[in-house]
Amino acid sequence: MNKYKSTTQRKKVSKSKRVKKKNLKKKKVKMGEVNLGLFYTILALVAIGVVMVFSASSYYALYEQENVFHFLYKEIIWAVGGLIALLIIMQFDYHKYKKATILLYVVAILCLAVTPFIGVEVNGAKRWLDIFGISFQPSELAKYATVFFLAYMIEKRGRMQESFWKGPMFYLVFVGILAGLVLVGRNLSITAVIMFVAFIMLYVSGMKRKHIANIFAMGGVLGVLAILIEPYRIARVLNFTNPFKDASGDGYQLVHSFYAIRFRWVIWSWSW
Repeated sequence: MNKYKSTTQRKKVSKSKRVKKKNLKKKKVKMGEVNLGLFYTILALVAIGVVMVFSASSYYALYEQENVFHFLYKEIIWAVGGLIALLIIMQFDYHKYKKATILLYVVAILCLAVTPFIGVEVNGAKRWLDIFGISFQPSELAKYATVFFLAYMIEKRGRMQESFWKGPMFYLVFVGILAGLVLVGRNLSITAVIMFVAFIMLYVSGMKRKHIANIFAMGGVLGVLAILIEPYRIARVLNFTNPFKDASGDGYQLVHSFYAIRFRWVIWSWSW
């Protein structure tokens, strides 16, 4: 009798597991399962971006295209297209495509590696690739590759509580390859963004506090070296500390930013 009961129970458990597995396969993502706070934040950022593009390009569009809304229309089209793509991608289970992050990482490295040789030169720097009439910056692809690949590696390998070289430094080597190739393209800002994002991801993954000081020290030294090896970066730092020294030249943009902030502050104070 007991043997019969145990066999029956095993069959029920087995059937229950099959039903659950079948339900998981059929399960689709619904808006109720999405982090609505994050979703609305994305919408707000897109809206702010569209407004900022219009604010920055309206005069130029009127002068060049004789249509103040020329660039605004383009930005709205891209924004709507991006949101449609977002809604479509939300219907897929991203867990099934984790291993594709390795391919993304390799593609990003290849694109960055060939950019100095076959890239399109703009303002003295080769940062763009033109493939079949479509231009893009491989450094932008590198940002996404960093996030996806690092998340995949941390989940798969872990070991954040081990020594500095077996823990955080192991991951920073992979990130450093991408960041180094971006830096070769004379794009220090994107390089800094990639390294900062990597640091945040390692920190929230359980990195030891004593390792944070090591990373800051290494980052500080490498950052100073990256500035010193390029004269124009040194000039930018000097202009930042005293933009009014060359207000009509290299300090023009920063000086007029101060003017804009001051003007807005006067308007705000007057309105109250």
